[in-house]
Amino acid sequence: MLGAAPRSDFDARATLGAIALPLLVIAGDHDPSTPPAASELIAARVPGARLARIAASHLSLVERPAEFTSLVLEFLCEGAAAQGRSCELSQPASVAHAS
Repeated sequence: MLGAAPRSDFDARATLGAIALPLLVIAGDHDPSTPPAASELIAARVPGARLARIAASHLSLVERPAEFTSLVLEFLCEGAAAQGRSCELSQPASVAHAS
Protein backbone atom coordinates (compact mmCIF):
# COMPACT_ATOMS: atom_id res chain seq x y z
CA MET A 1 0.00 0.00 0.00
CA LEU A 2 1.51 3.32 -1.06
CA GLY A 3 2.03 5.82 1.71
CA ALA A 4 1.85 3.17 4.43
CA ALA A 5 4.11 3.56 7.43
CA PRO A 6 7.02 1.10 7.63
CA ARG A 7 6.43 -1.88 9.90
CA SER A 8 8.93 -1.93 12.70
CA ASP A 9 7.75 -5.38 13.84
CA PHE A 10 8.45 -7.18 10.54
CA ASP A 11 11.24 -9.73 10.96
CA ALA A 12 11.80 -12.41 8.31
CA ARG A 13 15.28 -13.51 9.43
CA ALA A 14 14.04 -16.96 10.45
CA THR A 15 12.74 -17.68 6.94
CA LEU A 16 15.74 -16.53 4.89
CA GLY A 17 17.26 -20.01 4.74
CA ALA A 18 14.16 -21.27 2.94
CA ILE A 19 14.80 -19.10 -0.12
CA ALA A 20 15.80 -21.51 -2.86
CA LEU A 21 16.28 -19.11 -5.77
CA PRO A 22 19.29 -17.13 -6.92
CA LEU A 23 19.46 -13.90 -4.95
CA LEU A 24 21.44 -10.73 -5.47
CA VAL A 25 21.49 -8.47 -2.42
CA ILE A 26 22.53 -4.93 -3.35
CA ALA A 27 23.49 -2.88 -0.31
CA GLY A 28 24.01 0.85 -0.15
CA ASP A 29 27.12 1.64 1.90
CA HIS A 30 25.35 4.63 3.48
CA ASP A 31 21.83 3.21 3.81
CA PRO A 32 20.20 4.27 7.09
CA SER A 33 17.04 2.20 6.45
CA THR A 34 18.75 -1.11 5.71
CA PRO A 35 22.30 -0.80 7.03
CA PRO A 36 25.00 -2.81 5.24
CA ALA A 37 25.17 -5.22 8.20
CA ALA A 38 21.51 -6.15 7.59
CA SER A 39 22.21 -6.82 3.92
CA GLU A 40 25.25 -8.90 4.87
CA LEU A 41 23.06 -10.96 7.21
CA ILE A 42 20.51 -11.55 4.44
CA ALA A 43 23.20 -12.67 2.01
CA ALA A 44 24.79 -14.92 4.63
CA ARG A 45 21.53 -16.68 5.49
CA VAL A 46 20.26 -17.30 1.96
CA PRO A 47 22.09 -20.27 0.43
CA GLY A 48 24.17 -19.16 -2.57
CA ALA A 49 23.18 -15.49 -2.29
CA ARG A 50 25.53 -12.89 -3.70
CA LEU A 51 26.18 -9.56 -1.96
CA ALA A 52 27.16 -6.41 -3.84
CA ARG A 53 27.76 -3.02 -2.26
CA ILE A 54 27.32 0.38 -3.85
CA ALA A 55 28.50 3.75 -2.53
CA ALA A 56 24.93 4.99 -2.10
CA SER A 57 22.09 5.28 0.39
CA HIS A 58 18.76 3.44 0.28
CA LEU A 59 17.87 4.20 -3.35
CA SER A 60 21.01 2.95 -5.07
CA LEU A 61 19.09 2.33 -8.29
CA VAL A 62 18.33 6.07 -8.43
CA GLU A 63 21.59 7.35 -6.95
CA ARG A 64 23.92 5.13 -9.00
CA PRO A 65 21.80 3.80 -11.90
CA ALA A 66 24.63 2.65 -14.18
CA GLU A 67 26.43 0.75 -11.41
CA PHE A 68 23.16 -0.77 -10.14
CA THR A 69 22.12 -1.81 -13.65
CA SER A 70 25.53 -3.35 -14.35
CA LEU A 71 25.29 -5.46 -11.20
CA VAL A 72 21.79 -6.67 -12.10
CA LEU A 73 22.70 -7.42 -15.73
CA GLU A 74 25.82 -9.33 -14.64
CA PHE A 75 23.74 -11.34 -12.15
CA LEU A 76 21.10 -12.15 -14.79
CA CYS A 77 23.75 -13.18 -17.31
CA GLU A 78 25.39 -15.48 -14.76
CA GLY A 79 22.02 -17.15 -14.25
CA ALA A 80 21.50 -17.51 -17.98
CA ALA A 81 24.98 -19.00 -18.41
CA ALA A 82 24.29 -21.50 -15.61
CA GLN A 83 21.30 -22.70 -17.65
CA GLY A 84 23.32 -22.92 -20.85
CA ARG A 85 21.72 -19.81 -22.35
CA SER A 86 23.44 -16.91 -23.97
CA CYS A 87 23.09 -13.43 -22.57
CA GLU A 88 23.16 -10.33 -24.68
CA LEU A 89 21.83 -7.77 -22.22
CA SER A 90 23.16 -4.26 -22.38
CA GLN A 91 22.42 -1.03 -20.56
CA PRO A 92 20.06 1.41 -22.23
CA ALA A 93 21.92 4.57 -23.24
CA SER A 94 19.82 6.61 -20.81
CA VAL A 95 21.08 4.52 -17.88
CA ALA A 96 24.68 4.31 -19.07
CA HIS A 97 24.99 8.09 -19.06
CA ALA A 98 23.00 8.81 -15.91
CA SER A 99 25.75 8.19 -13.34
